[in-house]
Amino acid sequence: MDLIASMRSRMPLTVGRAILKSSGIAVGQGWENTVEKFRSLEDSQGGVPVGAQSDAQSLYEQHLRCGEKSVRLYEIDPHEIDQLREAISAASVPSSEFKEIYPFLMDQSDLETVDDLEPHLVNISFDADETVLEFSSKRMIEIREKLSSSDLSEDARAEFGDVDEIITVRRGYRHMVDAISIPRSGNVVLARVDSPKDMPTEYSSVAHSKLAVTVNNTLGVEALTEGMNIFGAIDKIYKDPSEGTVVEMAFTTRTASIKHEKMRKKNLDLRTEIYHEAGSAAVAGKIDPFRISVRWKSNIGGLSTPIEASLNSTVRQLHSASPVLTEVIVRGCATTEQFQDVITRISNHV
Repeated sequence: MDLIASMRSRMPLTVGRAILKSSGIAVGQGWENTVEKFRSLEDSQGGVPVGAQSDAQSLYEQHLRCGEKSVRLYEIDPHEIDQLREAISAASVPSSEFKEIYPFLMDQSDLETVDDLEPHLVNISFDADETVLEFSSKRMIEIREKLSSSDLSEDARAEFGDVDEIITVRRGYRHMVDAISIPRSGNVVLARVDSPKDMPTEYSSVAHSKLAVTVNNTLGVEALTEGMNIFGAIDKIYKDPSEGTVVEMAFTTRTASIKHEKMRKKNLDLRTEIYHEAGSAAVAGKIDPFRISVRWKSNIGGLSTPIEASLNSTVRQLHSASPVLTEVIVRGCATTEQFQDVITRISNHV
């Protein structure tokens, strides 16, 4: 794939449009029209301006490292993080099919011929604040879609009988790019695995485990073992009215009921929604959240995109002796600055 095809493959439209517009490249309604405009510009006499192409690619490469990610935070022993830094300084990127096409994604037809499902180191980048290692892999995805009985043929309805809906499952493979960032100072390492919206959460957890093993083996340091527990941030974020807009949450009440609320209008805050406030007041505010999604309107890094962080746990964890959550899903980031801002916000509530 080239730049625009890779962008379409991995980015939400809102992020892709923001990147192109900030680079001075015209966009259309929807990805199909946006790609068509880009292709027309490529075919024009002047082509895509070199500066615009370079700016868009730079932002695309940032998205590889921070866009649509499930994130684990690892608090590393000071001695071990020094070992990590030393190992990285001596590391090199081996040749591979993924390395040859980096930073772009592999065409689906070529991806189908790849037998290896292990992560491959494809890039090491250094900046003033951190060192980032990027890994590419072929990963299975599972797309689930709900069908109502009205979507079925008459014969199918007769076959399935009296059902309200059917869930279909389609499995396939996608080129994913995961990253590990090691700070120049401090001892918290971030693992960021691709987590597109159509991929079940458990797939991200498996990817995290595989990435940790790969990094430990690649660098020869058994540093990534147990992710930080961020469960406590759920309640703290909910109780902090200055922290974004809560667009979804699930919680239990002291009357033993389980509630799951979601705002249809993403700019409205569940904390102050009339029904939620009334229900919370009815139990004297004694609710125990175990899942929350909070959204910010970010203008950091020169791009304006809505960014959402989701901390998704379960009732079982909530009622356990020591609830644990080690992953946060961050969506909508177009720049490293936006991503770091969200992670800092989450960390401040741990």
